[in-house]
Amino acid sequence: EKLYRYMKDMMDTEGIFLEPSACAAVHGAVCMNTESETRRYLEDNQLVSRMANTTQIVWATGGGLVPQTIRDDYMRTAAELEKDS
Repeated sequence: EKLYRYMKDMMDTEGIFLEPSACAAVHGAVCMNTESETRRYLEDNQLVSRMANTTQIVWATGGGLVPQTIRDDYMRTAAELEKDS
């Protein structure tokens, strides 16, 4: 479900279509400040104060060769998930 939500968010905010599996890397950036292990890493390496000036880059490939009918199916799935939440 998260992958479809990330896919829709990317399309809605950036106008970039990524297939759902390509959105898996997004979760790492999303969790930068919420996961205790990541927070501990930032603290251990004195990076917490620098986070306000960082840019998270997500390497996401895939989407350019997905046929339009499948893209439409993916977007419908994302819309259904949004409606159900």
